Amino acid sequence: MRSRSGRGKLSVLVTGGTGFLGLNLAEHLLTRGQRVVIHGHVPPPPAAVAEFARLPGRLVVARGDVGDAAGLATLMRAEGVTRMVHAAAITPDAARERCDPARILTVNAVGTVHALQAAREAKLARVIVMSSGSVYGRAEVGRDHLDEALVPEPEFIYGIAKFAGERAALRLASLWGLDLTVIRLGPLFGRWEWATGVRDMLSTPTRLAEAALRGGAAVLPSAGAFDWLYTEDAARGVACILDAASAPEGVYNLGSGRVWPVADWAARLAAQYPAFRWSLATEHSAATVRYFTPFRPPLATMRMRRDFGFAAACGLDEAFADYLPWIAAHPLPR
Repeated sequence: MRSRSGRGKLSVLVTGGTGFLGLNLAEHLLTRGQRVVIHGHVPPPPAAVAEFARLPGRLVVARGDVGDAAGLATLMRAEGVTRMVHAAAITPDAARERCDPARILTVNAVGTVHALQAAREAKLARVIVMSSGSVYGRAEVGRDHLDEALVPEPEFIYGIAKFAGERAALRLASLWGLDLTVIRLGPLFGRWEWATGVRDMLSTPTRLAEAALRGGAAVLPSAGAFDWLYTEDAARGVACILDAASAPEGVYNLGSGRVWPVADWAARLAAQYPAFRWSLATEHSAATVRYFTPFRPPLATMRMRRDFGFAAACGLDEAFADYLPWIAAHPLPR
């Protein structure tokens, strides 16, 4: 399926492009007038296709499996792709970890190898591999921040698979002469977050916003302070590295550098939507909301600032002002 395509400009391919991060990155690049190929296992939401069609860039939508290296390489050549952001992933909950660990490892680790094989065959000029702050795992214990020099100790299958994928990517880049950078994302939320079938737990701010719009209720397990990264900042950060003449380091954290509590988000929702009720769990009231981790120190952001001059712009105030009108106007599958 193609929308407003043309061979006049060189393209950026985004694997996992019909998912959460992929759609935000595509929108950012299309707004700048670039040509973007989004590749995914499911079609994008019709609302995204309609909105992206009004942007100055050119969009190509391709459906496929990230494990099909030959198919990816053929797509890259056909669409004049010169750069790739590899964002395809399964983001599992504990239930999927228990029942399907092989699939998680195959997509998140081996899928990265397949994507790089395609990039090598198509002779791409630059590759970015999206990883996660989840790779730090037990190395987080006792620290007040997580910098890229820290040796990861992932615990969960997701973090193990992402770490294996990024290490394999860096090794293959060395062997094959690829211009490759790994980005470890902080806890992400914001526009175009939807249920794709491979993201088992949507972000807490999105789940609470949905509950507020329904006039529902939520009991939080704790105040839940995290360095939330808004999608607008995530897309800008990835684009910074994509556009740079070079990336001095192989791995970069991409975080907000701002820690704020989920409880503050819930309080703002309640002020705007009086029918929404929330509280913190007590011995008499069990939590109805789960966090992906009870606590994780914030990602250090100095390396991104030093090498690319990048700093996130959205804290709680900016994100709330942008996201609540947006999510109310976009009833996506969640």
